[in-house]
Amino acid sequence: MKLFFLLTGMLLSNAVFAQPVINAGNYNAVAGDATDEYDLDTVGYSPGPGGAGVTWNFAPFNGPALFGLSVHNASGTPFSSLFPGANISIQNAFTDFHYYDMNATGQYFYGWGPGYGGSEIYTDPAQLIAYPFTYLSAYVDTFYAQFMRGTESITYDGTVSVEGDGYGTITTPTGTYTNVLRVKIYWDFTETRIEAPDTSYFFNDNVEYHWIKPGLHFPVFTYKKISITSDSIMFKGGAIGRYIDSKQIPDFVNDVESEKNVSVYPNPCSTGKIQLLMKGFITAKPEIQIMNAGGQLVYCAQSALNSNVIDVDVQGLERGLYFLLVSNGTNQVTEKLVINKE
Repeated sequence: MKLFFLLTGMLLSNAVFAQPVINAGNYNAVAGDATDEYDLDTVGYSPGPGGAGVTWNFAPFNGPALFGLSVHNASGTPFSSLFPGANISIQNAFTDFHYYDMNATGQYFYGWGPGYGGSEIYTDPAQLIAYPFTYLSAYVDTFYAQFMRGTESITYDGTVSVEGDGYGTITTPTGTYTNVLRVKIYWDFTETRIEAPDTSYFFNDNVEYHWIKPGLHFPVFTYKKISITSDSIMFKGGAIGRYIDSKQIPDFVNDVESEKNVSVYPNPCSTGKIQLLMKGFITAKPEIQIMNAGGQLVYCAQSALNSNVIDVDVQGLERGLYFLLVSNGTNQVTEKLVINKE
């Protein structure tokens, strides 16, 4: 790992130090932390301006619950042996475990498991934040990942640029937070996939904004925009917005399944057909969209019937990870879908 601090991160005035400062004591997650994360409808949505004393208002962009997040000591989780450098693991409701080293110098991302077809392992972790961190702090870090996904050998090779580009007050659908620092993270890396005799290259150009409140161990609001190019074709992943419930509850119980408005069965799917089970969500004939992991729309249809059970033919989808979006014109639900056919 090579860490390069930019000049703007070294020339902080005395006034800057009065702004929010993120450090290990007020931001590193600890075992027992938990929250609910909500997905955001991104229509008409942008991250807004950076700068000093900014007010951001995202209250109108309400979204459905996506999943719960719970924090564990990495050593007690199923994939800890693959990530010996990690001390913290954050689990979501899909039983994905993301692995980090959170220490006095910053937070380092080591990858996640189980992953689709194999865990993603960063042999040179990406530093997501360096402590102390405040407005105008900035650095560039290199990272490298190498792992197998099924029969494919995959590498990620690139840089992550991190900047404190704003501070102020943010309002989300769950509340108003003052003294918040906005951290901009820019990912620039090449994904190489080798499955003999073929080699494919994917060029990732992704940006994230995280609004961080000192004392809370999850960003209160997140905006991500994904762009991937391969063989001169642009895959536009669009914008993903997420925000958390301000209540961070120890002894978190993962019970989001009972609260879902839309359930997918079977999931993973190996039969070529799925059923959507509606629970008080659909008031009109819903539109159903499926996007692949690169953000491409691969399926779009409107149900011909108002029904609590909808059959969807997914025989045309290749094996892999997808995102299913169900909308009735007013609300939208997003679910993760895994196609597991041979």
